[in-house]
Amino acid sequence: GRVPTRWKVNRGERRMKKLLAIVAATAIAAPAMAVTLTQGTSEIGMAGTYDSDTNLGSDFDIAVKYGYFFWDNVAIGGAVGFADNDARSKYDLGAFAEYNFAMDGDWVPYLGLNLAWSETDPAAGEKNDAFVTTPNAGVKYFFSSSVAGFLQLNYDFASEDIYTDQDGNVEDSNLGFVLGLRVYLGQ
Repeated sequence: GRVPTRWKVNRGERRMKKLLAIVAATAIAAPAMAVTLTQGTSEIGMAGTYDSDTNLGSDFDIAVKYGYFFWDNVAIGGAVGFADNDARSKYDLGAFAEYNFAMDGDWVPYLGLNLAWSETDPAAGEKNDAFVTTPNAGVKYFFSSSVAGFLQLNYDFASEDIYTDQDGNVEDSNLGFVLGLRVYLGQ
C-alpha cells in the first residue's frame, strides 16, 4: 500500500537523523564533566531551524543570539533571524529568557521563551508583520566547558498567519526543531 505523506522520510530528515547520530556517538564517547552556567557568563549562539512542514518540503533558517546570565542558570538576551526559500523571506528580531537545569554531567536540559517581531514576505501575497511567542524545550551537550551543541523543540504562536504548511495553507502556528551551537564566555 501507499505510505501516508506524514510518514515519509525526506532527504533533509535523513540528514538530520545522521547528524543526531553523530552527536549522540560523540556524547557517549566523551568523558563526563559537571557544567555550571554561572551569573556573569555570556552566551553566543548560532542555530539552524529545521522545518519539514513547508510547501517546499524542508528548509533551514538561520538565527544568531546573544545572552547574559543575570543569575545562575538563567539567561536573558536578544536574537536575530533570517529565512528564505521559494515560498517566503522572513526576518525576526526578538528577546529570549532561558532556564537551564543544573546537572552533574555534560547534558543540560532547559526551558525557554522567545518573544519576537517577524516580517514575512511571501512570494505571492502581501507582507505580514506579526508578534511571535515561542515556548521551547531543549537539551545542550557540552563538548567542553565553553562549547555546547543543542537540540531544541519550538512551538511558535504568531499574531498573524505567517507560516506555510506543505499544502500551501497559511497558519498562525508552527512546530519545529532547532539544532545549533553555543559558546560561553567568562565562566
